Amino acid sequence: MPVRRILVSLLVLAILPGPVSLPGLAVAGREPADPLATSTIRGVVRDANGTPLAGVTVLAAPLEGDGPVLSATTDAKGRYELRGVRYGHWRLAFRRGKEAWPANRVLLVPPKKKIEANFSLGPPVPEDEALGLGTGAEVPLAGAPAAGVAHLEERLGPSGWAWFKTGRGVAVLIGGGALVVAGVIALADEDDEVIASPYEP
Repeated sequence: MPVRRILVSLLVLAILPGPVSLPGLAVAGREPADPLATSTIRGVVRDANGTPLAGVTVLAAPLEGDGPVLSATTDAKGRYELRGVRYGHWRLAFRRGKEAWPANRVLLVPPKKKIEANFSLGPPVPEDEALGLGTGAEVPLAGAPAAGVAHLEERLGPSGWAWFKTGRGVAVLIGGGALVVAGVIALADEDDEVIASPYEP
C-alpha cells in the first residue's frame, strides 16, 4: 500500500541520528579538513662570523614526493620568509652568486605553524663530512658547487635563572604538582619549534 510505504519511509528518516551524506555530496554547514594546510618558515642567514647576509637565495623542496621548490631572498638584515610550506620533511639549500651551501639538517615542518630556522654559512665540520657534505660537491637543489655548509642554529630555550625569571619558574615553585605539569606543557608548546634531523644527500 502506498500509504504504508510513505509512513515507513518517514519513520526511518525520523530515527536516523543526523544528516545523511551520500558519496560525492557535501553536508551543508560542514567544512572539509584542509589536508594542505601550510606553514611559514622564517629566519636569518649569517656568515661564519655572525654577520647577516643580504641577497642569499633560500631554496626549499620536499624531501619525499613531488612538490614545488619554494624560494626567498634575504633582505639587508639577512631575513627570509618561505610561505606555503606543507607539512612534512623539507631540505634546504642556499645560493649566492655562483656559490651554494646545502643545509646540514632536514626540517620537519608541522601544519599551520610559524617556525623559525636561522642558518650560518661556513666551512664544513667533521660531522658534515660524515654525512657526505663538503666543498666542491654539486648542490642539486641550488645547481651550483658547494662553497661550504649551512648550519642550522639550534634554538635552545632559557635555562637556570633566566628560565626562572620568565615567570614559569615562579609558577612552578608556588603552584605545586599541578603547575609543574602545566609548566612542562608550556615549555614544550612553542609555536616556533623546529624539529630537525640529520641531512643525508
